[in-house]
Amino acid sequence: MVYTHQLSAMVRVQIPIDRALDFLAQGNDRRLNRVFAECSRSVSNGNALSDALRDHPRVFPPIFAPLVQAGENSGALVEVLAALAQYLEQRMHYRKQLQAAITYPLALLGVSFGLMAVLMGVIIPAMRPLFDSLGAPLPWLTQAVLALASAFSQPPLWLGVGLVGITLGVVGHQLLEGDPGSPLRRFLDRSWLSLPVLGRLFHLEMSARVCNCLGMMLNSGLPMERALRDLHEVSGNSWFSLRLKLAADEVLEGHDLSSAMVGLLPSLAIALIINAEAVGNMGSSLLRASLMLREDFENQCQFFTSVLEPVFLVVTSVVVATISLAALLPWISLLSQLGS
Repeated sequence: MVYTHQLSAMVRVQIPIDRALDFLAQGNDRRLNRVFAECSRSVSNGNALSDALRDHPRVFPPIFAPLVQAGENSGALVEVLAALAQYLEQRMHYRKQLQAAITYPLALLGVSFGLMAVLMGVIIPAMRPLFDSLGAPLPWLTQAVLALASAFSQPPLWLGVGLVGITLGVVGHQLLEGDPGSPLRRFLDRSWLSLPVLGRLFHLEMSARVCNCLGMMLNSGLPMERALRDLHEVSGNSWFSLRLKLAADEVLEGHDLSSAMVGLLPSLAIALIINAEAVGNMGSSLLRASLMLREDFENQCQFFTSVLEPVFLVVTSVVVATISLAALLPWISLLSQLGS
């Protein structure tokens, strides 16, 4: 984001692109320094900036090269670079909000499991000899907790935990690095969007990104056919990308964009697209739809975290209280017997 802002500012004051890229290659990020140095050499050799960016698909988002090429062809490269910098800023903001919405509940869940592991794996087993020395029948809650603690210390349980961890690792690898065209990756991406609450958050974020990118492409002078052909690469979800490809094919066959996007984008975005088809300001309408979807996304994130925080706190409190009560009940029972 920062490098793109700087490149836009230098191009605005008419610094040659190869010299601007050389300046960026002297920044603080060594990996990006090498990338921009290679881009500078490519431009110095007579290649277009968009072609130089295409040589580094793992560094620049898929939307970069088509938009930069559109800016080069239309003479609006400065405006395109400024729009791309703003797009990266919004994308970073989205990512932080989504990470905050997911990280905090996961952290609470991890603390809950860690606390339960300490109680069930260390404290309760250490108290078992004391309970046995009482020589009195234990309350049912204490017996249940002791049985659970005994099962907790068995190797098969940890073997199951290990298998679950390996499975989650495989799933995570497929989601991050797997082949986007593989059936497993597509199934996982589809399942990710089907999650309760979280699935809606992911769908809103991707829909806002798609509307934003398509709006920028159209406003930069790219024809609808070319914009739709490049659009599927920006979602980051293989199942969503496949649906975007099918929608693009429908539009190229003569269908309206609104009808092709039904079931893929939220109804709010569809309504704005229908209005844009009637009025003729598709690019601006898509950017407005992106803004409204972003506001909805932010509200959903705040609601999600505000609801999950007390839920996890209550669950953790109930678990700790139950285990503590199970440990205290035998002593309470013994004291009542001695008192009588």
